Amino acid sequence: VAWALVNRGVALGRVGRTEEGVADCTRVIGLTDAPADLVALALVNRGSAYSQTGRTKEAIADYTRAVELPGAPAGPVARALVKRGVALGLVGRTKEAIADFARTIELPSAPAELVAWALFNRGIALGRIGRLEEEIADYTQAIELPAAPTEPVAQALVHRGRALGQAGRAEEELADYTRAIELPGASAEVIARALLNRGIASDQGGRTGEAIADFTRAIELPDAPAVQVTQALLNRGVAHGRVGRAEEAVTDFTRAVELPGAPAQWVAL
Repeated sequence: VAWALVNRGVALGRVGRTEEGVADCTRVIGLTDAPADLVALALVNRGSAYSQTGRTKEAIADYTRAVELPGAPAGPVARALVKRGVALGLVGRTKEAIADFARTIELPSAPAELVAWALFNRGIALGRIGRLEEEIADYTQAIELPAAPTEPVAQALVHRGRALGQAGRAEEELADYTRAIELPGASAEVIARALLNRGIASDQGGRTGEAIADFTRAIELPDAPAVQVTQALLNRGVAHGRVGRAEEAVTDFTRAVELPGAPAQWVAL
């Protein structure tokens, strides 16, 4: 029964029936004879549902219960630590977030996927408090981690590129974006962001033609998120204007304004 409830809860969440999914997880958590691994999984899944609906305090409480549950396997504990770290970071508790990511990284038998996400997220947290070299080091560890899945590696490449740019290491920055773009299996969201970032970096380096080419690729990329397509259109419009192609600039700005799902803050600019 517990296994069926956990899986039904996950399935309900995927089809937008979040409260019903939460109810199934709650039933599992309340079963006195449910195995520890399923209770831990139910706590993590319910915490995720709370996070998605803005109930961050309740999410953190569920992740904490999963972390502290006697007999919980390393997998759910590592997942709870990563998710709690992300939630703590969102509410400004950066040092606690870094501690959770560090615990995941050091946890014996933690899956490589979760170690990679912990390194990636710790890098982001370190960057928020100005520890740039440590941020870069964590992204590098995630990229080089044996058996790390494609997505955290691709995300780490994009973020390391940005951090290298902040450190004045422009050629290494461009190289990381290129690696992310060419990485087999990288998501459209990551590829679009890498193209956008490489375009901006190229434009700042006076390579306007290459920048326009990257913005164009991002705009035309199937399944690219609207936010990145909007940014690419705006940046390409600016670049077109700079080289005297006013009509093309107007066309790009118009497309950005009319794009379904375009973020209001970018359209307003």
